[in-house]
Amino acid sequence: MINVTQGDEESIGLEVFFKSIFLLPSKSLEKINLFGNKAVIERHLKTLNIPYSIHKNKINFKKNNELKFTHIRNQTNTPFESFKEAIQQTNEKSVLFTLPMSKKNFHHKNEQYKGHTDFFRKNFTNSSPKMFFLNGNEKICLLTDHLPLDSISRVITPEFFRNSLNDLISVIDRHPSILEIKNILLSGINPHAGEKGLIGNEEVELNKIINDIRLKTDIIISNLIPADTIHKKVTSLKETLLVFPYHDQGLCNFKPRNDILGINLTLGLPFIRLSVDHGTATNIWGKGIANPTGCYYALLKALEFERNINE
Repeated sequence: MINVTQGDEESIGLEVFFKSIFLLPSKSLEKINLFGNKAVIERHLKTLNIPYSIHKNKINFKKNNELKFTHIRNQTNTPFESFKEAIQQTNEKSVLFTLPMSKKNFHHKNEQYKGHTDFFRKNFTNSSPKMFFLNGNEKICLLTDHLPLDSISRVITPEFFRNSLNDLISVIDRHPSILEIKNILLSGINPHAGEKGLIGNEEVELNKIINDIRLKTDIIISNLIPADTIHKKVTSLKETLLVFPYHDQGLCNFKPRNDILGINLTLGLPFIRLSVDHGTATNIWGKGIANPTGCYYALLKALEFERNINE
């Protein structure tokens, strides 16, 4: 089952989702369960002029298409409530698909989270969630979440780096059919990867850790490479994972090339989580002009992953 969260009410998330499901084979809808507040869902369907009826746990569309629906009755912060309920019903044989949610709605039990991955990291303490972005055969991984630039040297310590790289290899080994990784190219932290200590000494210490980890895996791991030239080192795109210490190093290159066709993938949890690679886009919410291509692409991948884990 693919459990889909409602996302923000004033967002293009539900718009692109509903547009996308009508591009899928109708039988695919049997594998999708939407978690959301009934009033919010109806408001979006009416705005999009989509004929529907809701009976108990199903949304019925024309041509006898049906979508499983779990109604979230709690009226307080329905984006987060749908997210929380979907997690509770997601296991290792299902996929969590999250529609965009603004960070202001990530508050629960007096705690404010920075986003989906921050929530996973703090609530699944026995797991090591890793943030990946996919497009076709291109794969990147970020070692940290939304980390302020002035925190990098404090957070990315040798111990953090060793643990993160070991956890990453473990995740790759658990999901061979999803990632198909044989090579890891690692980006340095400093410009020019430190120039052997001329710009920073972090890379010198971290390269020693890489040498240790190489002895324990069949995956080929590079020394730290300057972030601005790392893409030139790729020889097999399908089998290579580019790993970046922090957010903008990886996404400043990935997003301009792939636009909305990237997939945000979280592995290392008890389940697989996917999302579109765009935000709420409140500036075009309710206008019916949002492009569903990215969501459609992500849903196709979610269906593929769901088939793989249940074979």
